This record gives sequence, C-alpha cells and structure tokens, in this order.
Amino acid sequence: MVHENKHEEILCRAANQAHEGNLPIVLASTTGRTAQEMLRVLGDRRVSLIVIMHDMRRLPKNSAFDEGVAQRLRQRGDKLLMDRAPWLPSLRITRWLERLLRISGLNLGEKNLERQYGIGGKVCFLIAARAAKAGMIQEGQKVIAVAGKQAGATTALELCLEKVEPLSIVCSKTIACFNRHS
Repeated sequence: MVHENKHEEILCRAANQAHEGNLPIVLASTTGRTAQEMLRVLGDRRVSLIVIMHDMRRLPKNSAFDEGVAQRLRQRGDKLLMDRAPWLPSLRITRWLERLLRISGLNLGEKNLERQYGIGGKVCFLIAARAAKAGMIQEGQKVIAVAGKQAGATTALELCLEKVEPLSIVCSKTIACFNRHS
C-alpha cells in the first residue's frame, strides 16, 4: 500500500489541478475508501468525479464498494461506473496465476503503458478508456485520472481523449507519480 502521506499528496495535487483547470476527475476505487478520501480532499470545491469500481463479481465479499460512499457520490451528482469484466476468475486468483506461471494478462499496449507510466499510470489510462466507452467523457475532453496499485493512489495524470473510435488517449501532464514500477 502507498504510504498515507504520498496517497494524500496525490489526491491533493489531483484535486487542485482539476479545480484550477475545471476538469473532471476519473478515479479508480475498489472499496470506496479512495473515493471517500477524494471527497474529503475536495471539500466544498465543485469538481465532478467519475468513479470506476471493480467488477464486484471478481472481489471478495469484504471488498465491496461502500454503499454509503456510493450514495454520497450520487447525491453530489457524481458518476459511478462498475468495470464489468468478461468472465474471469477473482483478482486474487488471477494475480496468483500470473505470479506462478510468470504470464501476463496484459496486451502489448497495456504492457507499454505500464513500462512508461507504472502500474498506477496504466490504470489511469484504462479507467479513462472505460469512462470514454461509457460516454462519460467526450472527444477532445481533458480529465485528471487517479489510480494506484491494489490499494491507494500512486499516480495522477492529466489525460486527453483524442478519439473514441479508434480509442486514442494521450497524457498531457504527469501531476504525481510515486512507486512507479513497484
């Protein structure tokens, strides 16, 4: 897990950049903890959040997204999107198989993103793509994407959706990146 001070710093930098640029934040949050912390960091600043959650079918029961946080997000007018994966085993089993068999479920593009931006950066691109495919961000729109590795935010990037079909997302700016390749 990311050290709390770094996690907090990433959320603060992302919130400030989003507020200054009037940009929405696309945020990865599994249990709702990161989303709740982002709400706290934002305070009364009016920044739109698009929270991408894991497919709950792939997570242990104790990792479900907090319904209280989901309700608070909906009341603010923010968007929640469950990342529906095709049938796959649980994340714990997938990660164990990848370590055991030394294989990767990543395609070449995802591997390149991970090499360039680290795991959190790769996830930033993936959640922005998910939001774009769901119609939550439009061509030409910039967003602040925030993600990490398993628990806690490690990376915040300013991304621009150049095209939806074929999908093209570019990084305009690295806002914060910690534990890049760990």
